[in-house]
Amino acid sequence: MWGEELSIRLILEHLLFVERRQETWDDERRALEQRKAWTATGVKAAFENFLPADQGCSIASVYAEFAHRQGWLTADRVLVPAEYASMHETINSWADQGRVWADVTSAFGPPSVLLGGSNPYYGKTLGYLSEDVSAPMVFFHLWNGTDRDADPSWPPTREQPLLLAIRRGDVPFPISFTFTPEGYRRRPEQEDCLDNSGEGRCWCIAMVGGEGDDGPMSNRGLPSSATACLTISETVPEFGPAIAQQARIHARAAGELLERRRLRTSLPEAKNLINEVTGSGGSNSSHVNTWLGRMTHILGGFNWAAGDPPNWDPGGIRGTLYPALQEMDRGDSWLLRASEGEVRLVLSELHRCLVALAGSLPSSVPRSPLLPVRRPPKFARLHENTVAESVAEELATLIDEGTRQYEAALRGGWTGSSRKSALSWRFEDVLAAFLTDEVRRRYQEATDGFEHVEVMAGGRPANLTDHLTYAAYRETAAGIHPRIHSSYVAIATNYLMEVLELMPDYAEASGQGKRRDPVTVYGNVGAINSQVHGSHVSVGDTVASIGATISAVADRGEIDVAAGLRALAEAIQLAPELAEEERVELLDHVADVADAAAAPDEPRRVNRARAAMAMITTAAGASAQIAEAVDSWRHIGGQLF
Repeated sequence: MWGEELSIRLILEHLLFVERRQETWDDERRALEQRKAWTATGVKAAFENFLPADQGCSIASVYAEFAHRQGWLTADRVLVPAEYASMHETINSWADQGRVWADVTSAFGPPSVLLGGSNPYYGKTLGYLSEDVSAPMVFFHLWNGTDRDADPSWPPTREQPLLLAIRRGDVPFPISFTFTPEGYRRRPEQEDCLDNSGEGRCWCIAMVGGEGDDGPMSNRGLPSSATACLTISETVPEFGPAIAQQARIHARAAGELLERRRLRTSLPEAKNLINEVTGSGGSNSSHVNTWLGRMTHILGGFNWAAGDPPNWDPGGIRGTLYPALQEMDRGDSWLLRASEGEVRLVLSELHRCLVALAGSLPSSVPRSPLLPVRRPPKFARLHENTVAESVAEELATLIDEGTRQYEAALRGGWTGSSRKSALSWRFEDVLAAFLTDEVRRRYQEATDGFEHVEVMAGGRPANLTDHLTYAAYRETAAGIHPRIHSSYVAIATNYLMEVLELMPDYAEASGQGKRRDPVTVYGNVGAINSQVHGSHVSVGDTVASIGATISAVADRGEIDVAAGLRALAEAIQLAPELAEEERVELLDHVADVADAAAAPDEPRRVNRARAAMAMITTAAGASAQIAEAVDSWRHIGGQLF
């Protein structure tokens, strides 16, 4: 692409100037920043953590979305709603296998937009759009470059470019990718575990097998946490068709009973069916001894939107059957005494509701809200008398176990339900070693629902009720559980890998290593001393670290850079609009930017700083103080990054 990203922006700006809508691009840039698709150097850097470098086709896809919304994009083909819906429903499972260019066009037809040439020796991006302008575009990113461990050759050894990822344009950028196996394998490497000096982290690397492919930040074949979160969100709705199938079976049984001219001889069978589905009375309908209670319990344990009412009805199960429940709410023993006519009336209403439920469930179970992707705080302290190396050894052991469990979960393995065997509990238990409770709190937020999935899949029921629930889950979740369970394991294991990577810093902050001289960043540090979760401990260390880095940058003669960093830190400390937890995380991001400013020739630190600045820039939308500091930093940081 001649002129690369800058040339595209110039064309767009000229078109908007002609249409007298220059402010439109500013709005678009802010939207891209909120989606984490924009950095200080534009769109290009946003792709660097997800796809290997190409000829600009991936970058062009983001601008193609903008052009489409402006009515400038001329499509070679537009998908009808049925084609577009079918693509969305199938691409996740379809991408589980290795694919090439021909596979994409064979499955989904010619693209609406081809970004890149027709030569198969080069990478390209295929874009598909719907007749509905508001529907997001779907992009297939293809690559035919040279692998890291191979010598460049021409022509390439592959006759067709490989599909690495599918991207949707309507969600935050880090979770917009669905990777193929080849895409996972070729994702750019993450930040090395070693620091610039090569000292201080070797002991944590050794515990997980060295710096090579098995090192902690290689993720050991695990998907990224963002990808795993998206998988969970998109898989939960598949419970709808599974539960609908069971509703049909119950409806069929009720229908067969109703077809009998006289129900008297079948009263025990009819009463058993009513009791199995909803209980002997409406007050018992939520009990896990009933089919209705078990299905509601299975769905209710996932991460649903905050603020939902306590009796929220995922999938409409309870609401659809409520008329039948009202008919039955005459006391727990009513069903035993009910006459043939009363049972027929209730059975008829139950049949009607089950039929309606079976028809609505496949589309009424929504995607669960995306779990937040959480990283451990950059600085934290261990409890007194807790040995950092012992914690690191335990973390390394659990990471190894998590990696094995991920592979077993993908194969459909079922875990036990005891506390001894459940990873969700043991992963959280190891984090109790930290005085800074923020370490454990962020893990809990990132893995909300993990315990539910493990308990539901448990193999050691404590009583009959548990046994019925486990059996129902296994029947309902067959084919669904492996994807959800493995994704939770990946999220939890990734988090522990990051904690292990930071253990040398945590050990140092806990007095078990060389301590930096205390340095204070100017500003109201007291404003961020939250009394919740021990976050004041983490904040104090973060502020001191930022100050030390700023001093090192200033001593090197880069006064403007030091001043820009100090302004960012002060603005975040003093911004009254920020919640305390958000303030803690933003200061972590400032620390990442400061680290990169101190070592601007290290690409991995710079990439991390770009992602951090994207998060800080997003927060600037809610604070004038932060926005001013970000604008000042752009003039300085643009030269560095």
